[in-house]
Amino acid sequence: MAIGDIVGAFSGSGAQLQYQPAGTIKILVTTIGGGANSCRIHNGSVYSSLISNQNITPVKFFIDNSFYLHLDAQGAGNYGGFTGIVIGV
Repeated sequence: MAIGDIVGAFSGSGAQLQYQPAGTIKILVTTIGGGANSCRIHNGSVYSSLISNQNITPVKFFIDNSFYLHLDAQGAGNYGGFTGIVIGV
């Protein structure tokens, strides 16, 4: 990945999405939603809740290999997802 690249991911139906950038990649998350029930930052052992019960929500927060993104979907037929931009490599 290069600085300025756009990234994004979606979960499967009713599934959780955990996105952990590789190595030294840093991402500014700009949008989350699509049926995700909660958006949390995870460090491998502890979760920190950011937003609950959202649809499409514009946001600004950073993730990297140490503090990464975790989305819970609301159930079957719902998909959580995010978009962001690479700001560091």
